[in-house]
Amino acid sequence: MNYFLKPITAIVFIVFIITSFPLYGDEVYTKEILIEGAEVFVKNNQDISDQPKIALVLSGGGARGLVHLGAIEVLEKNNIRIDLIVGTSIGSVIGGLYASGYTCNEITQILKSVNWDDIYRDSAQRTTLFPSQIDKRDRYLISVRFNGLSPYIPSSFTPGQKILTFLSEQLLKARYQVYNDFDDLKISFRAVATDLVSGKQIIMKNGNLAEAINASLAVPLLFSAIEKDSMLLVDGGLLSNLPVQAALDEGAQKTIAVDATSRLREKDDVLVPWKLVDQATTIMSANSTTID
Repeated sequence: MNYFLKPITAIVFIVFIITSFPLYGDEVYTKEILIEGAEVFVKNNQDISDQPKIALVLSGGGARGLVHLGAIEVLEKNNIRIDLIVGTSIGSVIGGLYASGYTCNEITQILKSVNWDDIYRDSAQRTTLFPSQIDKRDRYLISVRFNGLSPYIPSSFTPGQKILTFLSEQLLKARYQVYNDFDDLKISFRAVATDLVSGKQIIMKNGNLAEAINASLAVPLLFSAIEKDSMLLVDGGLLSNLPVQAALDEGAQKTIAVDATSRLREKDDVLVPWKLVDQATTIMSANSTTID
């Protein structure tokens, strides 16, 4: 099943409040862009300057993440220059691909081509098994693996290797490559994850780009946590599904934040394990989707 086929229609509504003289220090420049399926906010870190550093912040949101591309297209049409992209979860996927030189249309085609059921599947597909294996597997409601005499309880439904392979393949074909850090890309990029050991937000700015995005995308229980140094990294949306503060910490003077947080699924649509985990993560992320 393909979760990225719904058309995205961009509807733009822009409001300007221009920063005044220092006497009116509480007034800030803001711009609001409403896009069908998402909200876009702009926040200042300081007064307007001739060339402010503008960051685009892309939230998590699962299947709804494609609305990020609609927001980017609106910015392109309005000639709004982006100096930095900060993304979490699906926002880091789209942000990382765009920062690497892919166009919005190319990213759409890439995401449409992915078999997401296969990405989320941890075991061999039924069609790849021998008839005897299918018959044997179908006799049991559940199967349990053992480590010696003790039952083996996996830390996740899938190790996430397939998504890492997918990201690596796409980024190797990108127009811009990382040599020293993520500032080498067409647009500087940061992937945001959560460290399960310290409970802190981690902003990744160098290293392997595919691994950084994979860590930002690692929904707990659905994907295995990514080990990096002494950390166990998972989806950045656990702490901040719209990491505006991370962009400000990276020196942004203005941030354009796109919120694509998923709506809750209906009861009949949470019976599949990965959808159940996605529902729980959506509820947790809803509390972390704020403009600081």
